Parts: sequence; structure tokens; C-alpha cells
Amino acid sequence: MDEKNSFEPEINFRDLPKNPSRLFGWIFPYYAILFLIVGIYFVKNMDTTSFNNVPAIYTDSLTINVDVAVKKGGVLPAVDLGLISNPASEIISKGKTLFSTNCASCHGAEGNGDGVAAVALNPKPRNFHQKDGWTNGRNFSNIFNSVQKGVPNTGMIAYEFIPIEDRIAIIQYIRSLTDFPEVTDVEIAELDQTYSLSKGIVSPNNVSLETAANKIAEESENIKSNLNSYLEKINTNSDEQVADIFKNYVLDKEKVVAVFSRDFSQSKDVDLFISKLMVSPVSNGFKPSIVDLSKDELIKLFNVLANAIS
Repeated sequence: MDEKNSFEPEINFRDLPKNPSRLFGWIFPYYAILFLIVGIYFVKNMDTTSFNNVPAIYTDSLTINVDVAVKKGGVLPAVDLGLISNPASEIISKGKTLFSTNCASCHGAEGNGDGVAAVALNPKPRNFHQKDGWTNGRNFSNIFNSVQKGVPNTGMIAYEFIPIEDRIAIIQYIRSLTDFPEVTDVEIAELDQTYSLSKGIVSPNNVSLETAANKIAEESENIKSNLNSYLEKINTNSDEQVADIFKNYVLDKEKVVAVFSRDFSQSKDVDLFISKLMVSPVSNGFKPSIVDLSKDELIKLFNVLANAIS
């Protein structure tokens, strides 16, 4: 018999260092069991291993209080468009002074974007000497829009509160620092059309949100008080026919009075009242069955409402 295929009743452990592969049959089952356990654990946890344990932070917009600055409105004077196309040295000199007051803290005294406040800003303020990287472009109208509206996600706020002529002066000073694209007549015309520079701009009054909310609440209370007064007059009306109409054909008394007060208290047009009632009774506070009433009954109803609201 071949010695290589002969069966050995016992392992000669002294020969194992020379031929360790003979232990594979003994070790393999343990490795197989270990791999199986690790695989089962991985499969059971594969749906959660990639989860982010840091909870997302959501901001409740109802807790954000952003108020409107109080501002007195008026008519801003018209602007000479020649300040854009052909600025005098006085305008540029004025713009330099205004730039130092309003812009230098961020953009630097020479417009290099190295002002004292620039350290805390990200992205950094615009370096006006660089031609690349402008968010809104380098044309005069582009810069005017940036000054007018600000640049979102940067430290550049809107400066619409500065008079237009002063804004133009600032831009003209910035344009004097280096070469900028020439201002075209089309560009000036578009700016004039957008902002009515040559006509003057009507600036509305601004009140705070708290003042506006109080005013709305006050007006609402006045309207509610008036409606109650009108309903009281109608309820004290001695005409049984009208009382029967309100009892059987009115869906919402307050709505009837409110709509009548809004649409018919001034015109006193009974025919218009009847025609609108026939077309859409529910939207006027009545039941659909109101269309079954005679014209005389509707006229009497109109007169009662008109007298109560007058």
C-alpha cells in the first residue's frame, strides 16, 4: 500500500510543524461557525449601522421675530441721469466720502476688501480691484442692484435707505478705483425704467409689525361692534314678514350684514342686490331657498338691511 494514502490511527504531533496543513480539517469548522455568527450579526444590523445618531435641528419659524423698521415715506427727488453716464469730479469726491462712512469698514479704505470688519465675514467682502468672482456682475446696473437689494448669504446688506444720488456717487467712486465696463445708454434706460430715477420714487411709510397687528385688531373690533349694532337694529324690527325671512331663509346673519355693508350700503341698488342674491345666495349668507321669495319680499328685506346699516 502507498504510504501517502495510508491511514494513521493517531497524529504524530512532532511532524505538525513540518506539515501544519494537516490541522485544517480540525480548525475549519470553528472558523466556519465564527464567520456565520459575524455574518448573522451584520445582516441583522445593516439597516441601522449607517444611521446618523445626531438628531437634526429644525428651527420653528413661528419663534423667529423679524420686525419691520419704522420709516417715514415720501417722494424721493428725481435723479439727473447724467450722473451715471458722465459723473463730474465733485460726484466722485462725494462718493469717496460716503464710501468711507458706509463701506470702508468692510471693503477697506482703498476697496481691497480688507476692512476691519472683514475678519468676521465669510465670504470676504468684495475686492473692487479684482475682475473675477462678482456675484451680480461688474456693470453699473449690476452694482446698483447689489447696493439696492444687497447680496444674499453675504455681509452685503441693502442700502436702499441711502438717497439714490448718494448711491450713484458711491458707485462712481468705486468705478474710479480701476477699469470697469463702460455704461451704455441701454443700461441707463433699463435702470430708469426699473427704478424711475428720472421721475422720482414714492417711498411708502413703514410701521412696525406690532403696530400693524394692533391696528388690524382694533379695526376688527370696530367691525365686530358695528355688525352687532346692525343685527340689534334688525332684531328689533317689528315687521313680522322680515322676521320670518331671517328665521327661515338666512344661513348666517353676520355674513348677511357684513356683505350688505360692504357691497350695498353706499349704492342702495336694490336690483343689483336681488340679482346677486339670485346668482349666489350662499356666498351672501342666505339659504338657497331665498330664491323662492317674491320680488316684493326681497325689496322689503333690502329696505330693512339698508335702514339698519345707514
